[in-house]
Amino acid sequence: MMKSAIVAVLIFSSVCLVHSLQCYEGAPGNTQVNPSCQTSCEKNIDKTGDEEAVMYGCSEEKHDEDECKDIEETADLNPVVRTECFCNSDLCNSTATISSSMFLLFVALLMKMAF
Repeated sequence: MMKSAIVAVLIFSSVCLVHSLQCYEGAPGNTQVNPSCQTSCEKNIDKTGDEEAVMYGCSEEKHDEDECKDIEETADLNPVVRTECFCNSDLCNSTATISSSMFLLFVALLMKMAF
């Protein structure tokens, strides 16, 4: 009986708990859920003129805070604005979540200007 208890303790003590995020991956209309993202969820929006391309995925590195940033690039002599958004909760890189966050930011700015 004592051997069984020791073996059980060794097995359970060797198990390492790792928290992983669930993130959307792919393009709109063709997204899947990645249940094992070890960093942060990511959403990229590339805008060139009137065209827009969106990609969802797991970022290459961990971001401590939820944030969006714009990066201006040039591709084939055309200006490209890439918006990169990073977040750290399950399925947070969906369209609705990031849009609603931007909406709340806009409302907060309006309230600050009004008062």
